[in-house]
Amino acid sequence: MLNQENIYPSHALVEKTLLAMLINDGSRLYPYVLRIKPIFFHVPTYHWVYTEMLNLAKSNSPFDEPILRHHLKAHYPEHNWDKELEELKIWVEEEGKIPLFIQKLEENYANRTLVQVALKISDFTVSEDERLNTALLTLLDLKNLLEYKEEIPLNKLLLRFIAQGRMSDPHDLVQTGLKKLDPLLGGGMEKKQLVVVGARPGMGKTAFLMSMCNKLLDEGKHKILFVSLASKPSYFLSRMLANRLNFPLHKISKGELPPNYDASLNQLWEMEKSGKFKYHYHSNNDFISLMAEINSHKIRYGLDVVMIDNLQMLDEVNIQSHQNRHQTLGRNLRKLKQMAYEQNFLLVMGSDLSRSTERRSNYSYRPLLADLKDSGWIEELADKVLMIYRPEYYQLAEWEDGESTKETGEIIISKNSLGPLEMVRVKYHTESFLFEDLNEDHYLVANDWTIPQNRSNEF
Repeated sequence: MLNQENIYPSHALVEKTLLAMLINDGSRLYPYVLRIKPIFFHVPTYHWVYTEMLNLAKSNSPFDEPILRHHLKAHYPEHNWDKELEELKIWVEEEGKIPLFIQKLEENYANRTLVQVALKISDFTVSEDERLNTALLTLLDLKNLLEYKEEIPLNKLLLRFIAQGRMSDPHDLVQTGLKKLDPLLGGGMEKKQLVVVGARPGMGKTAFLMSMCNKLLDEGKHKILFVSLASKPSYFLSRMLANRLNFPLHKISKGELPPNYDASLNQLWEMEKSGKFKYHYHSNNDFISLMAEINSHKIRYGLDVVMIDNLQMLDEVNIQSHQNRHQTLGRNLRKLKQMAYEQNFLLVMGSDLSRSTERRSNYSYRPLLADLKDSGWIEELADKVLMIYRPEYYQLAEWEDGESTKETGEIIISKNSLGPLEMVRVKYHTESFLFEDLNEDHYLVANDWTIPQNRSNEF
């Protein structure tokens, strides 16, 4: 009769030998307790043994064979543990071979998982989309479980700092193109970071992403993937051209273009054809297939920046568990940030704001970090959070300093892991959806506001 042990006899032998080495000298367990996972053990008996060993280690309880036997008998009384533990003793190997057996244990687990994935993909009773999504999620979990990153010692970081004059690599910096904003962000945004851009609907978060995207394309140093979860391709391209040419959208919709448009559009065409810029319309908003698309793009073209508009529209279909909206967003965001770190790209995501900003009219409509929808997870996981505020959106004619609000706005740095929290005033072209720097004489950092003399009597 087949059982778990003789289906994979070599796997069972590795598990038995490793457990024997750990049981005969309990002190060997602690250096490896975080690396060895109970799920790696295929034989149920060995899985139970290691689970009890791990529980004893985590509770700082004394550990030896009699104590382990006592706990196993208490939790699994139907099993003959005296005989089982006696059989384990004969498989002892040299202590120095423990890392080799752990490596083999991991390889065996990976091989079994890959076989299961192959069987699931071959199950034609299940729809193709469901088979692919399940297989992809299993492979991602396997990759994360088996990946161990080498820690960078402080002396290497110090040498890097001395050589570069800064901790981050300049090649990893991605600038927004706004000259007053980038220095406040430490020279720009960094690869492996998650940056969230928040705004009320119609305030300009998509415009900000497009403005940044076009400036990066003009530089020609980065490969960009722009993912839209709402705008269909024709609508996106119309707004992208208006932003790129700084030309009214309503004229472009009629087929009117400025006389000097050829060079700019040809550059965009060449970027798209070579893979340096790609647009992806993700119509079904399925999170798993989105991750597959990003991974495929990384393999085919390379990737430096991923822009997603916007994160609240992401869904996750998981028939095995029913999570609320807050849990789903947190799970999605964690996996996307981990993917950005592992594949070394900057992840910039647009986010909606709640209506709470519009209930503070007696003070200011400026958004706060807590105004982000599902703000708990975003506040925790984002490395930087930028907010967009345009008083003209609320029909306010003047800033606090008396300047006109017409076609101007603020970029508010609400979270900055390695820098100050500031507000920078910028120019916003309402007809072409373009953010750019104000002229130097109009530039203002909000913390340096002064009251004009001609209005001092009002205060």
